[in-house]
Amino acid sequence: MRHWLSTEKGVSIGQPETLSRLDEKSESCVEKLSDEIVESSLQCGARSRFAKGVHTARFLGMISPEVVRDKCPLFGELNNRFTRTD
Repeated sequence: MRHWLSTEKGVSIGQPETLSRLDEKSESCVEKLSDEIVESSLQCGARSRFAKGVHTARFLGMISPEVVRDKCPLFGELNNRFTRTD
């Protein structure tokens, strides 16, 4: 799946946030990584298809807020608001 995403869709596995650009009207990405993951799960013959409703919670449970905070200043601001103790 990783190979297909990187070679066929040009997704940088180390920097997946570079996949797309922001559509200012919809305030969301033009190309959605989740759509590419769904397609790759079909193309690579995975046992089950990726489903946002099922798999997103699992992925979120595996991320490190510190890493995301370092890579995304907007997340850093939000994280600081939620973790502030004053």
